Amino acid sequence: MSSLTIDNIPQAIATIKHQLRQALPNYREVFEQVDENIREQINELNQLQQRGENPVPQLHAEDILQQRVTAEQKAQILRRGC
Repeated sequence: MSSLTIDNIPQAIATIKHQLRQALPNYREVFEQVDENIREQINELNQLQQRGENPVPQLHAEDILQQRVTAEQKAQILRRGC
């Protein structure tokens, strides 16, 4: 395995920031959209917990084996990363 060596970290950071600004000139708006989406998801998870619901999708092994997992359950799994 090769190692990464950066001799001038401040310069490397500045270079990467410049490259990102060139590649994504509206990065501030994109960041704000991502930030808002994350906040909405956190709010949704908090509401589920306050109602006593588990924010992690709960599946029975037999449902998985018999391919009875609904599209909604699959979407929750993808959305929540579990």
